Amino acid sequence: MRWLALFVLWSLVEAAGQTNYGIVNFKFKDFHAAIEDLSASIKLDKDNKSAYTYLGLALSSIGEYRRAEEAHKKSIQLDPNFLEAWAHLTPLYHDLANSEQAVECINQVLQIDGRYFLCSFNRSLWVYRITNSSISSFPCERTKAVVEPGLL
Repeated sequence: MRWLALFVLWSLVEAAGQTNYGIVNFKFKDFHAAIEDLSASIKLDKDNKSAYTYLGLALSSIGEYRRAEEAHKKSIQLDPNFLEAWAHLTPLYHDLANSEQAVECINQVLQIDGRYFLCSFNRSLWVYRITNSSISSFPCERTKAVVEPGLL
C-alpha cells in the first residue's frame, strides 16, 4: 500500500514537471516541444487544467486551431471558473474570425472576475466593431477614450 501511495505521488510530481517544461518551451516559442511535454503531462494527470490551457496556446501557435479549441474547452470543462482558459480562448476565436464566440468568452471572464480590465476593453472593441463595422473610430465603454481602428 505504501508503494502505491509513493507511485501516485511520483506521478503527480512528474506531471507537474512535464507541465512546467511545456510552459517554459511555450514561452521560448518552441511550440512543438511544448506540445510534446504538455501532452505527456496530460497523460500522467488528466485533470491538469493548466496543461490543457497551454497545450491550446501551443497548438494555436502552430495553426492547429481545432485541436487548440478542444484543449481550451477541456480545461474549461475541468474548471468552468478557470479565468486563464477563458481569456486564452478569446483570441483563438478572434483568429478564427468568430467574434460572437470571442465576445461570449470575454463575458465569461468578466463574470468570473469583473476587474479584468483588458477583457472589458476588448469587449468594447469587438462589440462596437460587430455592430458598427463602417465607423472609423469608436469609444471605449470604461475609459470613454476614442480608439482609432489603426490601434487594433
